[in-house]
Amino acid sequence: MHQSNVVNKAAVLLLMAGLFIGCSKTVTPTSTTTTVTTPKMALGWISNYGGQAILLSDPAPDTALSNVSLNWGGSKTSRTFQYKTYYSGYIVLEWEPDTTWFVSYPYYHDFSDTVLTVSFASNIGNSQGSIQLPGATYIITPVYDDTLPITAATCIWSKPARADWYSVYYHFDAYDSLGNYLSCMGSKETFTADTTYTIPASYFSNAGAIYYQGYFDYYPCSGPKPQANISGNMTGTIKGFLVGEGDGSWAYFYVDNPPKGIKTSTMKHEAPSRQERMNKYLEAVTGQ
Repeated sequence: MHQSNVVNKAAVLLLMAGLFIGCSKTVTPTSTTTTVTTPKMALGWISNYGGQAILLSDPAPDTALSNVSLNWGGSKTSRTFQYKTYYSGYIVLEWEPDTTWFVSYPYYHDFSDTVLTVSFASNIGNSQGSIQLPGATYIITPVYDDTLPITAATCIWSKPARADWYSVYYHFDAYDSLGNYLSCMGSKETFTADTTYTIPASYFSNAGAIYYQGYFDYYPCSGPKPQANISGNMTGTIKGFLVGEGDGSWAYFYVDNPPKGIKTSTMKHEAPSRQERMNKYLEAVTGQ
């Protein structure tokens, strides 16, 4: 059931547009209001590093009456999403693997070839579904510290088992002929069903730049592709989406023609957080 209400736009921004934009993460507060459609919806996002769930409705679900559980291996192994956070119009529930599960990598559990079942139970309804995480993947091109032309800045990666689509992110900075920093070109986040992605030449738009230095990463995902009006993959009384996120890969490289001998030392960039990737997914499936 859909409900249309006047909702504080700042709260909507936190959920639907809290993206990794520009050179830093910024949320601009506003006192204006807008009318949006807030559906009753569940989104579960599971990886080898834990899981997160979002329950949407207006009014927001009751945290005391809302629970999410992860189950695998039949009824033998299960975990409850133990952390709950309330926001206007939605709640977030989180789960992390125990540090003793995989000693070499704390908070990591290898779910390869495992069927995972997620169940939502709340005062706004319930939803259940199962999924498997994508397998291993790696960047084919560019190699580390490579240089690509603006007209063909294409990244290619291997296709892992069970991947239905990919969450893609990139960020570049512009430099002049002496290696001086000119500007931040901003961060971009998108989705693709292909194992190749070409950064548009129009993105590299600094007229004084001789070359660009940047970072590209991707995460393979299983589950419904992020697009408006797509059907969920969970059953129950509320519409539910369950996404399995595999371990991604990344590359640092240059675009255009850095002068010989003055390549800039690699700057550190970070991928959007899991919460930010979930927000982008919700933005795509709700059209808001």
